[in-house]
Amino acid sequence: MSPKETLGRLLPRSLLWQTFCLIALLLIVALGAWSNIYRHFDEVLRAESLAQMVASVVNLTRTALINADPTRRQDLLIEMTALEGIRIRPAEKDDVLTPLPSSRKMVLLTAEIRRQLGADTRFAGSWEGSKGFWVSFRLEPEDEDEYWMMLPRERLVRA
Repeated sequence: MSPKETLGRLLPRSLLWQTFCLIALLLIVALGAWSNIYRHFDEVLRAESLAQMVASVVNLTRTALINADPTRRQDLLIEMTALEGIRIRPAEKDDVLTPLPSSRKMVLLTAEIRRQLGADTRFAGSWEGSKGFWVSFRLEPEDEDEYWMMLPRERLVRA
C-alpha cells in the first residue's frame, strides 16, 4: 500500500468528520495562540512586580544604611545577611562580575529596575564568584561610593 493510500484511509471521508477535525484543529491553534499571548503579557506584569520588590529592598537598605550610626553599619549589614539573606559589598573597579542571562524576562526586569532606581544601576549574575541577583546602588546619587546588593535567586523566583 502506498503512502497516499494510507493517508487516504486515515483522513475522514464524511463531511461531518472533516468539519469536526477542522474545528478541533482551529480550537487547538486558538488555544496555543491565547497561551502565548497570555505568557507574553504575564512576563511584563511579573517583571514589574519583581522590579518593584527589588527597588523597595534597595531603597529600604539605602535608607537603613544612611540613618544607621556609622559605627553600627557593619552590625546592620551582618544582621541583614543573617535574617534576610541580603548581602551588601562595596563596589571596586576590579570586581569580577558575571553578567545576568539575556533572556526576555531578565531584560524586562532589569529595564524596569533601572527605570525605578536610575540609569546608573548595574546588574550582575555573580560578584567575585558569589552567584545571585546583584544590583548596584549608591547611598546618595552624587556619591562616588557604589555598593553591590545580592538578593538570593530563590527570593526572585518565589515572588
